[in-house]
Amino acid sequence: KQNDKLDNPSIHMRFVGAPGTGKTTVARIVGKIFKEKGILSKGGFFEYEASALIGEYIGQTAPKARNICRDAYGSVLFLDEAYALNDGENRNGYGKEAITTLIAEMENHRDDMVIIMAGYPDEMNKLMDVNPGLRSRMPFVLEFKNYDRKQLAELFMNMAKGAFDVEPDLEPAVREYMNGLSDEFLSSKDFANARFVRNLYERTWSKAAYRASGEGLTDIKLRKSDFESASQEKEFGERIAKKVNRVGF
Repeated sequence: KQNDKLDNPSIHMRFVGAPGTGKTTVARIVGKIFKEKGILSKGGFFEYEASALIGEYIGQTAPKARNICRDAYGSVLFLDEAYALNDGENRNGYGKEAITTLIAEMENHRDDMVIIMAGYPDEMNKLMDVNPGLRSRMPFVLEFKNYDRKQLAELFMNMAKGAFDVEPDLEPAVREYMNGLSDEFLSSKDFANARFVRNLYERTWSKAAYRASGEGLTDIKLRKSDFESASQEKEFGERIAKKVNRVGF
């Protein structure tokens, strides 16, 4: 910005990782920082699923993609599930047209717009191969790793303590549950990281609210029993690793 002899570099980004790892949150923060530093004029945040750029008939895709980009001038355009632009996933052939339009927008408005594409690592690599110009215009790659069991427990307790009083026996129960999650579940594409934790947390405090109402209490305090009641429901209970009893001779 201070050296008028330099062209603005391409600062479009790829965020790779599973759902619930903070990609959207970090993208919002990027917009605010770039606004503070004078890189972006507005610093706003526009979030779309990438499939929103793809038209349903010939001639619709390019204008649709340009209009979405135009709204994001001066801001961050965050495209989640970017693999939807790969014609291997959308066989109407319009995904490649959307990519061509995005590449033009990336180049023409590189001085006042940041496009961030997000998705799983393998799918993102395949997407970059669709058009040779796409990878070079998105040189920054941020990898968002899955949370480990300890971090999942910390996330839950941060949410709980941020809104409620909690009984001392709640945290050990949460840690025991998170430690019992199966490796297969944690490594699967069905695992949504912080979203999974948030769903479990919300189910826990809803159990606590129902219990408190039945007990005639006005204050809700989270207990181990509330968490156990929530975690034993089907969508959470099936995620626990099954213990195998071995018989030795």
